Amino acid sequence: SKDALAELEKEADPVIKKEEEDYTLPRALQVADSVLVFDINKKAIVEQISSDNTRALVSMGSLKTWTKISNLRLIEKKEPKTKQSNTRKVTGVKSKTERDIKYEFDMRGMTVDEGIMELDRYIDGAVLAGIPSVTIIHGKGTGALRKAVHSFLKGNKNIITFRLGVFGEGEAGVTIAEIKC
Repeated sequence: SKDALAELEKEADPVIKKEEEDYTLPRALQVADSVLVFDINKKAIVEQISSDNTRALVSMGSLKTWTKISNLRLIEKKEPKTKQSNTRKVTGVKSKTERDIKYEFDMRGMTVDEGIMELDRYIDGAVLAGIPSVTIIHGKGTGALRKAVHSFLKGNKNIITFRLGVFGEGEAGVTIAEIKC
């Protein structure tokens, strides 16, 4: 409808400022904090804070920009009680040390042999952690890593299904694998 379209255009208009809300940071910002850049509603990482504590250099992917600290909202990492968090603690059988298993494995820059060996170790850890689905980042490149990853996943008894990423996930540069838990 025309009203819905007008509302979308109004929301997308970069000139219209978002209404200011009464917000104060729960604590002073620090380098590496995750923040929301309020006026554009984008997540970013604090890279640097000005000496007068009024502005911060934030990075949103490859884009870096200075913004007023009053325009930032701290994203506090809260561990959900019922939902899965981004990482899980796993106690290994051989070593009693704890390690974090993430939901994605980045193997860009590795050789095929090195990458498959590390991927095998990662999948074992993900199975132990009970992670249902992982993203394997192999990059697009020549396709050699992707072919090796797919070949490895076909023969792995812990993998239910796998597919290439879709738009927004990394497309042909990533493989999404569903793991037996």
